[in-house]
Amino acid sequence: MAPSQLVTIDINESAHHAFECLCTKNILSAPVFDPTSHGFVGLVDILDLVAVVVEAFDATNKAGGVESPAAVSALEKHFASLTVRDIMGRSHANRFCPIPYDSSLATALESLIQEGVRRVVLTSPDGTLLNILTQSAVIKFLAARTDNLGDLGACTVEELKMGVRDVVTVDEGQSALDAFRIMYRAVRRLPLCAL
Repeated sequence: MAPSQLVTIDINESAHHAFECLCTKNILSAPVFDPTSHGFVGLVDILDLVAVVVEAFDATNKAGGVESPAAVSALEKHFASLTVRDIMGRSHANRFCPIPYDSSLATALESLIQEGVRRVVLTSPDGTLLNILTQSAVIKFLAARTDNLGDLGACTVEELKMGVRDVVTVDEGQSALDAFRIMYRAVRRLPLCAL
């Protein structure tokens, strides 16, 4: 995997800027740089933004509000006041997990699994951020090399006992906020099911 242009976000940027950056670059998270410490201090993830929405709406509802245009307006004002520092890590979905860039693939996979993260940050010996290894990149790498998997590549998903967790879905008639609540509290991705 050759190093590529990394997208990074300053910890003092607005949450709105972070959201636009993630969406524009079509990425789920980005390393956060703190100019005060002159280093990378974490990741801001799209699920952090989901967490902010859920927490804000739930707080509004506890205070007697409803999911109304006024509540949406209050959320917009609240969101406009937030910085990356305020939202980074809110979802607890993707901790900052640096590993040396010269780590073996096995070590990187162990880190992904043991840390329960979807990506690890690859660093030089001096701690410089060089790249990011994602679960998606590992899957693409393996998919391009299925011939090298031997007998394992011919096994069914059922035989390997993979994908056996309960599937959590949201009905197409449910609100986006309901879907966000489910994502925030239970799962990372949520299929939409038309009945």
